[in-house]
Amino acid sequence: MRRGCLLILVCWLTAAAALAAGAVFRFDVTAQQTEADTTPAVGDPVVLELTFRYPSGASRPELVRDLPPDVAVLGEDRLSQRQSDGYVHERRRLRLAFFDLGSRRLTALRYTSRIGKQTLEARTGPVTVTIRALRSETDEEWDKPEPPWIIPFPIWRLAVVIGAVLVMLSVVGWLVWWWRRRREKRQVPAIPPELEARDRLHDLAGQDLPRRGQTREFFFRVSEIVKDYLGKELDVVMLERTTAEIVTQLPGDMRLTSEVVTRITQFFQMADRVKFARFPTTPKDSEAALREAFEIIRLVHDQVIAAPEAVATDAANETGAAS
Repeated sequence: MRRGCLLILVCWLTAAAALAAGAVFRFDVTAQQTEADTTPAVGDPVVLELTFRYPSGASRPELVRDLPPDVAVLGEDRLSQRQSDGYVHERRRLRLAFFDLGSRRLTALRYTSRIGKQTLEARTGPVTVTIRALRSETDEEWDKPEPPWIIPFPIWRLAVVIGAVLVMLSVVGWLVWWWRRRREKRQVPAIPPELEARDRLHDLAGQDLPRRGQTREFFFRVSEIVKDYLGKELDVVMLERTTAEIVTQLPGDMRLTSEVVTRITQFFQMADRVKFARFPTTPKDSEAALREAFEIIRLVHDQVIAAPEAVATDAANETGAAS
């Protein structure tokens, strides 16, 4: 007798626990079609408004996409959400598209949610939609048939015309670019070599490198300025050549006198002794080298300018003597 009563009590407690669990984890969803378009066409969005009720601790319900092949989900938006009595009340808008004509009926939309290790599932009621064609026979306006567009000449002629236009545009573009480059070059006057060299020497003198203990740097830079000037003024390569190569090359320039060539040679040899042999110098030696650089630039410039005048004078004298 006692065993029977105990068995009945256990069964009653189990049933009560199941009912209590079902009450705690209740999950409902309903679907209702909006009246924006009662007979949508193929591919048009069919909007359903969904109402959810699920426990607060559960995850957000997700649609189980086991829909028929002719039904596609276009999107899902949340409209509102609130909580009361331990439940979440949520409204959503679901957009579906149907790609088959006639009356289409979805048995149910399934949604799942999880709370802890338990999976909750809810289903909507049946959803019935009537899908019409894109153009029905009752439509008043039909698209008028139009003949296909045909090119009135062979394709190769069209290709030739397009190629010729592209070539002409390329030529015009190149001419515009060339004209602008030439105009820019004309607008920027070139600085004479002697003025550029004098400016660089004045800038070097203002830095006062010897008094700051940078004597070798001073001689490197002053010799580089003189080399760069000679290369531009005489139209020869100087910067990349050694003193020995310069000494061999300068006597061949008929515009320079032997005195000027000698001064240039002595200047570079003195600079090499400081740069490479670390010959001891004083600030006065650096000032003397700077003055010598200015003097070399003046002498070379005067002789280069005077050379064409001397040639013209000699030619005139020879012509007068011949006559």
